[in-house]
Amino acid sequence: MNNVRIELNDDAVWTEAQVKYYKDHAKSFCFTPSQAKEILGLILNGKAPKKNSDIPRAHFYEIFMDDQIAGELKFIPYGDEKEAGEIDIAIYDDFHKKGCAEKAIQKFCEITHMDKIYGLVYEDNNSKIAMNHVFEKLGFKNAEDVGVTEWCKKIERE
Repeated sequence: MNNVRIELNDDAVWTEAQVKYYKDHAKSFCFTPSQAKEILGLILNGKAPKKNSDIPRAHFYEIFMDDQIAGELKFIPYGDEKEAGEIDIAIYDDFHKKGCAEKAIQKFCEITHMDKIYGLVYEDNNSKIAMNHVFEKLGFKNAEDVGVTEWCKKIERE
């Protein structure tokens, strides 16, 4: 099984469960307690913000494994440039160690129109070793910087 697919959903909104996940994994995503409090307040007032509201040009993909929501992938194009952008990925706890991140990133690389994709792995990320392995396995090249491991992949098209 372990069928993975990604679906573009730029209208996705925050849920309480997702805020809890990000709060529990705050170091991995540079997610602050004040962000969690603000988003939860909006949710409780019936005004759940969009997942990409912090960066309006970002595109938000939901990741499904066997028809269950397994995580999310945010794509942020750099500036007005159409050639490159960055992916941020979150895989929910129940789906760790099942190849979900690898398959989702691979699927994104297959559908993107970008020439280069960057992925960042923060030093405090609890899944740092696993994510570095995923990026390397998918052909991303390492360009380490202070406090962050940056990976880059040039997309080859037939």
